[in-house]
Amino acid sequence: MMMISVIVPVYNIAEYLPRCLDSILKQTYHDLEIILIDDGSTDESGKICDAYEIKDHRVKVIHKENGGVSSARNIGLDIARGDYIGFVDGDDLLEERLFEILLKNAEKYQCDISCCQLATIDVDGTKKNIYDVKSQFFTQDYLIKHYFFDSFVKDTMYSQCNKIFKRTLIENIRYKQYKYGEDILFVFEALARSNGMFYDEYVGYYYLHRENSAMTTGFSVNRIDYISAIREIEKICYEKFPYATKQACQWVYQHTLICYRGLIINHLFDDFPETMKEYRGILKLNRDHCFMELPTKRKIDYILCMHFPKAYRWMGKK
Repeated sequence: MMMISVIVPVYNIAEYLPRCLDSILKQTYHDLEIILIDDGSTDESGKICDAYEIKDHRVKVIHKENGGVSSARNIGLDIARGDYIGFVDGDDLLEERLFEILLKNAEKYQCDISCCQLATIDVDGTKKNIYDVKSQFFTQDYLIKHYFFDSFVKDTMYSQCNKIFKRTLIENIRYKQYKYGEDILFVFEALARSNGMFYDEYVGYYYLHRENSAMTTGFSVNRIDYISAIREIEKICYEKFPYATKQACQWVYQHTLICYRGLIINHLFDDFPETMKEYRGILKLNRDHCFMELPTKRKIDYILCMHFPKAYRWMGKK
């Protein structure tokens, strides 16, 4: 039997945590090591974790001072003993055959990463599938070539939570201490070492869609961390995957412009002078081979940001 270590970072999600943990305990595949990392919760989340440790011998709880989701996942990686590693966010929901299917595919297709379709669930319980793509094996080259602009690949690959990873693949990879974009970077680093991924059309993982989540709120200065994370991905492409450098550069260019624009229109122009200088340099340096590939809206953003930033801020353009 292959063991799967399931790493669950927990921080102030007492309202949703029992449902999530119940969906893990009800998995049809039983050889699980369930590692709950309480990241300094100030609500009842820590006590809920302790109760589940008493309830099921497979559950192990670590309590730590608050340090962010990256530090929590890294502690889980440090102590995980499984042959495969899976990640679950403590407010999400799993279908009961998730790990059974992911492991079956990993062994059948001898792949380093096994993946299922990720869908969303609203707080009222409404579920929504995103894609209707048939099960198939994707090579590393295909995923990297399409990682930056293909909607299906982006939505499938950017999260670690709808996957299991062979432990030997990620034993030397850890999450960087970014507040945003750390998951995208982690998955890309794993992909860069992998032999490919099997994707199963089975909808096994539901991401909770909350109005106040990091994915649904407006501009945040944490986007600066996101730019740092994706620039690391761009660097990996230049070093290992030259065929993807053009797409990676264009991707970073567009997101840098969006962040630069966000800092201006949110009146943060003077709060991050070094960041603004750095982003302006990136936008100018890569203008000749990236500007023409921008959508029309982003071309307008570029002109206003680069030539009329104060007027742009005054206009409060959205």
